[in-house]
Order: sequence, then structure tokens, then C-alpha cells
Amino acid sequence: MQRGIYAARDDADAREKVALAYDHYKRFDNIKGPGIVHGGMIAPLPRKQTLEELAENLSHWHQPRARRPAVGLAQLGIDEVLAPCGYGQSAGEVLEMMHRFADEVMPHFRAPTRAFA
Repeated sequence: MQRGIYAARDDADAREKVALAYDHYKRFDNIKGPGIVHGGMIAPLPRKQTLEELAENLSHWHQPRARRPAVGLAQLGIDEVLAPCGYGQSAGEVLEMMHRFADEVMPHFRAPTRAFA
């Protein structure tokens, strides 16, 4: 499964990153679509999905939500997740977020128990 993620510092950081992701996906839609370019930059296209709907689809963890990541994925048979996390923020912000994710979110994931025949 592919799911966009961001381990936000707080609610304001989460809102900022959702807005960046929304702009990112408007440009991504153009890559898959008509490929309109202005001044060497991929032009954003209007989206059918609202900013609020995208926020619901992204996994953006911050305290206290960090203790409840991806509940139910294992029950759906999902055991691997591709998690893009760069939406136009600086490389430093991405690295900081990756450390936050590793420290605050990953410890709550457990490897599935597998029965061997």
C-alpha cells in the first residue's frame, strides 16, 4: 500500500504540510494529465479532491495521535507500506520529520506474528 505520511510537530505543522501536499498533488495530477508547463515549472491543476479530503487520506501523526498509527492495516492484509513524505518542504524538514517518525511512531508498529508450517 502507498500512503503519504508526515509526523508533524503540532497541529499548525500538520496543516502547513497538508497544504504543501495539496499543491504537490495538483502538480502531480498535471504530470499524469496534460503536462502543462509554465516557465519551466509544472502547472498546478484544479483537483476534485478537497484539501479536507486529502487531509483525511494522509497519515500525519503528532502527539497524541502518534500512539495510534495505522490501526487496522494488518487486519486488511497489508504488511508493507510505501510512505512518501516530501511535499516541497526543505530537506532539513524532511530529515527532522523522519527522525520524529522513527522515534515517536515506529515503536508502536509491531512485526506480524507468522505461523510456520
